[in-house]
Amino acid sequence: MILMSQVSYIDNPLVVEELDDVVSPMDVDTGNAELLDVGGAHACAVGVSGNMKCWGNGSSGQLGLGNTQNVGDDISEQGEGVPFVSLGSGLTTTSLALGDSHSCALFSNGSIKCWGNAPLLGLGLSTSSDGYGDGYLETGDVLAFIELPSATTATMIEVGSRHTCAVLSDNSLICWGRNDMGQLGLGDTDDRGDASNEVGDNFAAVSLPTSRTVSQLALGFDHTCAIWDDGSISCWGGNANGQLGIGSMDDIGDGGSEMGDNLAFVSLPGGNTALNITAGDGFTCAILDTTPTETYCWGLNDFGQLGIENTNTIGDGSSEMGSNLAETDLGTSRSAVEIDAGMEHVCAILDNDYIKCWGSGTNGRLGYGNQVSRGTSSGSSNLISYS
Repeated sequence: MILMSQVSYIDNPLVVEELDDVVSPMDVDTGNAELLDVGGAHACAVGVSGNMKCWGNGSSGQLGLGNTQNVGDDISEQGEGVPFVSLGSGLTTTSLALGDSHSCALFSNGSIKCWGNAPLLGLGLSTSSDGYGDGYLETGDVLAFIELPSATTATMIEVGSRHTCAVLSDNSLICWGRNDMGQLGLGDTDDRGDASNEVGDNFAAVSLPTSRTVSQLALGFDHTCAIWDDGSISCWGGNANGQLGIGSMDDIGDGGSEMGDNLAFVSLPGGNTALNITAGDGFTCAILDTTPTETYCWGLNDFGQLGIENTNTIGDGSSEMGSNLAETDLGTSRSAVEIDAGMEHVCAILDNDYIKCWGSGTNGRLGYGNQVSRGTSSGSSNLISYS
């Protein structure tokens, strides 16, 4: 099962052992979930038997239920009251990736389906429809697969706010959706995937550094980051807040000669490499392979989402990266094993299997029983762990 909560209702966040008693379980399939991903205002999970459920905002068809209704805002829409999503027969979902208004699934045969906001799906549809998956006969076997280049399958998929990227079986990287800041890494600002001549064999591959392959992807609101096979990091797209970590505010990927071997590597402290990366709205965080691991964030910091006890933007100046980058303090003898960012906040699973969150506390998103932001000033990032 999955535990879901409107966490601002928790009376006493200091008594963290009580969280399990406060949060109501969400049954998926036979009761247990194997996959879970959360988008801008919706979530999807796949159970142990392979059945999928989605809930939250359905205004663009991102729940894949053939309508635009929200799910989960009524007492009857919990547990067994949440309908299963039909993506087609004979498919086993191995990965989920959700954006603001679209959702994607990667299947065991290397195929991909996406649904929701039509221009973002990469289906080659020029429709002005609000979504795909929001109407009758738009789900199940009728829902089209993403048309990938010939003789390739997908091995990885990641979704940002308004764009999507996939790693293919030949180690190439393709991206589609919104591209106003060059986040697709194609040397221009033209959106991709909303016309039939932009998909399939017409997909333009992102130019990668020589001999590098993608180990992990992180997509934010308007930027994209990759951990390469050697543990180094490169980012491209919007850079108004230094989220690319290159010591400037120059957008990358929106003009010629900015990708491939011209793509800068993020300067990390001590020359260390990255194990895990995540991207939010104008900021990026990574876990490094130190012993124990260390967490560093850069970019926009207006809500303390960098976890460095101030609100200074980091990464937009030449002297702010590398050894000058401040570590996120997760507590004495504590380190992160996994990290994930929302639009304005970050949560990490620690080495003791507890969770800490920092950044914007609006709507109780940090899970501390209030709406206080954490990480903005000295002492404010004395983060509370909860299990």
